[in-house]
Amino acid sequence: MNPELESMKSWILILVGLVLIVGLAMGLGWWLSREGPLPDLARSDSESAEGSNPAASSAKMNARHAFSRPQPSVTGNLKAANETSEDDSTRGPQILAIEQYLAAKGRNADTLLAAFFTSQDKVYLKEAAQQYPDNAQVQLAMIVNRVSPEDQRTWIEKLKQTDPSNSVGYYLSALEYFRQKNPQAALQELISTSSLGLFNNYRREQSRQLEDMQLGMGSNPADAKATSMQAGLGMQLLSGVKELSQQMIEQQKQYLQANEVTTASLLANLGTAMARRLNYDGAGSLVIDQLVGIAVERQFLSQLDPAASPDYIGQPVSHRLDQLQRIEEDFQQQDNFLSQYLQSQPNDNVRLEYLNRVQASGEAAALRWLRSRGTSP
Repeated sequence: MNPELESMKSWILILVGLVLIVGLAMGLGWWLSREGPLPDLARSDSESAEGSNPAASSAKMNARHAFSRPQPSVTGNLKAANETSEDDSTRGPQILAIEQYLAAKGRNADTLLAAFFTSQDKVYLKEAAQQYPDNAQVQLAMIVNRVSPEDQRTWIEKLKQTDPSNSVGYYLSALEYFRQKNPQAALQELISTSSLGLFNNYRREQSRQLEDMQLGMGSNPADAKATSMQAGLGMQLLSGVKELSQQMIEQQKQYLQANEVTTASLLANLGTAMARRLNYDGAGSLVIDQLVGIAVERQFLSQLDPAASPDYIGQPVSHRLDQLQRIEEDFQQQDNFLSQYLQSQPNDNVRLEYLNRVQASGEAAALRWLRSRGTSP
């Protein structure tokens, strides 16, 4: 094959992967802002396929389409982005390549999770759960994929014990209590998050193992890195956050109707704190996390008097809403700049550096670095 043609093909695939990350982020921010029924935290493969827009399967070929016309099914988009095919003729070689990788690297918690994220074959996740039940990432994967619904509470409590400073376990616990029509227990779990740390979805740790597996299966470095940042548990967790935030808002409305203003205000405070944990600009974070945080915070603030200045906001509600709007618009400008700038680059060096910075410092920081190299939009 012509070397120039091969280089151009590789360039297009990498660019699509990069822009798809931000494109999905903008689309999910829009999707989260809508009212409507929620998908389960994790659905079966057949349910995901049926619930997704048919255009989602073409997202890999047209990243700008994913940005300009966001799809309603996050699971469907993730499926299109991460799975080569469900056809047996391609799935067989994929599993063979995964097994060869596992034989070379060993079957530990990290490699088995990478095998699961790559193939979506729950056999690998079940093996990880059986062999490494005390691993926090395995516990989280079991929860969000609802592999054994009857043991859901057990896995949630295990995660809270294994990683007690991580607020994720408590948010998932609250969501499960809401589903069981137990709002008082859910509220107690949400209150417990007040003294906890960040919303850690383990994306940073998982992306490195996924990247290594992709490299071991023959992907080039840029493709492997881009793919690794789109897989893992992050997208499924964001779907759960939407459900939890809407459960909280509905409960807040009920408290207001019952004239329980103090409890309603507490829920708004806890919801805003959850949103700001997501809207985190640091190592391992993606723009998609921040946009979801913005959408969730906007949902809670929209229930309040625009002229009010709650202590947990520190400014009038209307001012904070304007600030969130400016941040979201800036991310859209950065998405446009990312596409234009990378198209102008003659080789992979800038793209690889950008991806390395996303992995090490977060996507927002990587975008700021990229813009500092060119002309700001």
